[in-house]
Amino acid sequence: VLTLPILLLSELFVGLGLVGIYGEEGAIPPAVSLAAVSLFLAPLVAYALLRARGRGGAATLGLESPAPGTIATCLGAWLLCLPLLFGLVWLSPSLYGWLGFDWKPQAHGEGLAQLRGWSLGVGGILAAVVIPFLEELVFRGWLQQGLARLFGSRLGVLLVATLFTLNHDRGVWIPIFVLALLLGIARERFQNLWASVAIHMAHNGLQVLMIIAGLQMG
Repeated sequence: VLTLPILLLSELFVGLGLVGIYGEEGAIPPAVSLAAVSLFLAPLVAYALLRARGRGGAATLGLESPAPGTIATCLGAWLLCLPLLFGLVWLSPSLYGWLGFDWKPQAHGEGLAQLRGWSLGVGGILAAVVIPFLEELVFRGWLQQGLARLFGSRLGVLLVATLFTLNHDRGVWIPIFVLALLLGIARERFQNLWASVAIHMAHNGLQVLMIIAGLQMG
């Protein structure tokens, strides 16, 4: 019950704070915008950790050591799904046009492509390591487990995938929803958060490497 309002209020206050500092949303530096994602997730991460501490600790969130082969199996499943995920990214502008919506690329991806030097390194670490871990802790570690207890595992996965998708830019809703389903299924199948963390980090890391490669080729 408290997860969604905490997330929305945190995002609102962080957004208002950044606009107050930089004057308007378009003036916020890309690296600061990426760091802000971690910042608005922080209250919910703290809430989840405190609640889990009283309910069994790390095991409640699925942070115990994964069984042998778990990470390799999850990464293999992600690789099999990769053509579908990138195909949906490629088709998204046409699909949005067919549905009557305007399509825009994800703001964080465009922002990361503008970074250079050390700021690109910091942005890459945030995008590929820090943000995926925090998002998995909140959405699959805490929220999915609570909803699964209330509504069953299948509906829990579907509801969290929907909330996770809505927390991203509208331009990537279609591929993000499919990715979120894969993350939720991996978490549920192995009852271990590192299963979904591995997929999420690999997916974001690949995108960061593609952006860096694009900069070098440019």
